[in-house]
Formats: sequence, C-alpha cells, structure tokens
Amino acid sequence: MSNCLQKKLLADISRLLCNSNNHDVKIIVGEGDNIETFTAHSIILGARSKYFQAAFYNEWTKKENNIIVFRKPNIKPQVFSILLEYYYTGKYSFEDKNNQIYFFEFLDAIDELCLVELLEPIRDYILCNKVKLAQQNY
Repeated sequence: MSNCLQKKLLADISRLLCNSNNHDVKIIVGEGDNIETFTAHSIILGARSKYFQAAFYNEWTKKENNIIVFRKPNIKPQVFSILLEYYYTGKYSFEDKNNQIYFFEFLDAIDELCLVELLEPIRDYILCNKVKLAQQNY
C-alpha cells in the first residue's frame, strides 16, 4: 500500500474518534467531580489494545442497550483522552505541554492498560528530559 493510501486510511480511522455514530463502547473514567464519558468502537480498541481485547471478549464489562459499558475510575479523564487519541491515531507527543502535565499519571495508565509499545519511547524521553521532568513535578 502506498504511503499516501496509508495516510488516508489512518485519517479515516482517526475521524471515527470524533464521530460518535456507530460506537459500541462507553467508557466512564475518573471519580468524584472529575468524571467524563467517552465513546469508542470495540473493534478499534480490541485491535489496538490487548487489555481491551481481553476486557471485551472475556466479558469483564457489562452491556446496556447493546453498548459495552466500561468503568475506569482510577484514570483521569485528561489522561484517558490522550490514550484514546493514541488508540485511534497511533500518535502521542511527549513534547505537548498538556501531556507533560499528566506525565506520571500517563505512565500509571499505560502500565495498567498494558501499552508496552509506549515504554521504550517513554524511557528515551525520560532519559533525555529527566531534569525538566523533575522540575515540573517536584
């Protein structure tokens, strides 16, 4: 497949994230006053994540009106939003200021959600930016 066609495919899949039509997953994340509901597609999450694949196909979740309802109270909505975008686009920027604010929560979430493919780029980022990260978070 040509690079141009691959980019179009990725752009089409990315648009699914913005279009809540035909979603079959509702993910409720956060706790207390910081709760947000995200919609997604089980086929995308299952293909991109072993964690979600296991959750959906081993019935760790419940269904309401044919929609899979999944709760993640221990992940902040701001962090899950970044991860959901990654699932649909394959992109994550460690340089983005918003991503840096939640950097350590993001590390916890990728560990919980078994996103091992992000561990090496994160390790490299930490090694190159350890002083900056320490100053921002302590």
